[in-house]
Amino acid sequence: MKLIIQIFLAVVLGYFVFFGIIGPSLYSKAVESIEKEAQNHLITVRDMKKLELEDYFLERREDLMVMARDPLVLDGLPQFVEEFNNKISGEKEIRQIDEKYRTGLTYYTNTYGYNDLFLVDVEGNVLFAAVNAAHEGVNLMGSDSVDPVMQDIFMQGRSKVAFSDYVWFDIFKGLAAFGASPVRDKRGDVMGVLMFQESFEAINAIMNKRPGLGKTGETYIVGQDKLLRSNSRFVEGETVDQLRVDTVAIKEALNGHSGVRTIYDYRGEEVVSAYAPLGIEGLNWLIIAEMDVAEIFKSVHKMRKLMYLVLGLLFVAIVIYGFIAYRREQGVIEDGEEDLEKETVENVSRPTEKVH
Repeated sequence: MKLIIQIFLAVVLGYFVFFGIIGPSLYSKAVESIEKEAQNHLITVRDMKKLELEDYFLERREDLMVMARDPLVLDGLPQFVEEFNNKISGEKEIRQIDEKYRTGLTYYTNTYGYNDLFLVDVEGNVLFAAVNAAHEGVNLMGSDSVDPVMQDIFMQGRSKVAFSDYVWFDIFKGLAAFGASPVRDKRGDVMGVLMFQESFEAINAIMNKRPGLGKTGETYIVGQDKLLRSNSRFVEGETVDQLRVDTVAIKEALNGHSGVRTIYDYRGEEVVSAYAPLGIEGLNWLIIAEMDVAEIFKSVHKMRKLMYLVLGLLFVAIVIYGFIAYRREQGVIEDGEEDLEKETVENVSRPTEKVH
């Protein structure tokens, strides 16, 4: 009995030490380590996307600046202005400059992936459109059919390089944004505005890449109005400029802060979220990289289940071993008692020798 009591006490002590001290400590350290690793990965993904988006708009800015100084634009814009004025005045002699400049200007549109390119005079008249000639002759400031976003970016483009936000345009039947730059003559006077129509596909392509984000990870862009500026991978259909995201991470990023924390996302799921404002002039956008907590800690939960399984099997093994040891000890005791009993019987039945 002494041995089985010792074994039982050892098992109880071992379980108390493991479950009370060692087990929780190991599990806590594993959770902390995995969470830190997930946070660092999401920060890396966030920063990579941030850099990629900022570089994309920097390249668009450089395109506008280079194109606004290109001889095709500098020489062609005054001629387009003169041709437009001749049409208005009804003069018969109109120089056909469209064929002279269209090939070169359209080349820029195709090469850099823009949906269209416009040359606009200082009064807002569209003199040339590389793709959709139906826009030619439209006055951006005097037509009710022109979206205010387009009007605003034209006004900004008369003095500086500027970009509009992505919004839905009925006239283009899709999402679009515009970039604009002043076109100056040799004296530095503004003689018109160069405008690009940018497609949403380029931004969407950047955001659709999800390096190492598993089944539940995603990156997305949010505007100052808290509406998505990229499509959600969890919501069917178009979510840009439609789905509102109002989380703790969004509020922090709108206040100019970068960070990472565990929050509930726009789906109501618990996620680890890395957030930061984007450094794109004129666009108050935020970049978010997230992954579900359930997926992040899936491995540590499996480890915990495995640990409990091993401990359960170990407990069963110890109990079996204790039972066997107990049976052996009982057998030894019974054998000893039988031997003692036989010896006693023999001593009693043995005749006493006489002493002569």
